Amino acid sequence: MTKNHKKALPLNVFGDGMKKAILLLSAVVRAKNGILLLDEFETAIHTSAMDSVFSWILESAKRLNVQVFLTSHSKEAIEKVLKCKKELQPDIQVYTLYRKEEKHLVRTMTCEEAINAQDSLGLELRL
Repeated sequence: MTKNHKKALPLNVFGDGMKKAILLLSAVVRAKNGILLLDEFETAIHTSAMDSVFSWILESAKRLNVQVFLTSHSKEAIEKVLKCKKELQPDIQVYTLYRKEEKHLVRTMTCEEAINAQDSLGLELRL
């Protein structure tokens, strides 16, 4: 059902973004009490829908005891995840990989540190 239709509509009448959102949401439910690995999680989801989709994913994951690992190259998607729900920020950690002197290193930040790094320092995070 939609605002303009009183009957249920088949999923195939919606765009790829809606299909992807439903796929992600069902993956969270299936991963109850486990872990969920999502690579390029934002693909096909329009930026205008990211806040609600990502909030639902993270809230559901917390409620269902699912540890979610997200990867992305999208600055917008990362920012949306970090800022989608203030009450979820203590549960979010950011890990970035980088090379220094021929070594692979990991940088760990809290959600608050990552937001500050983006907003204050102009650091572009890629998860």
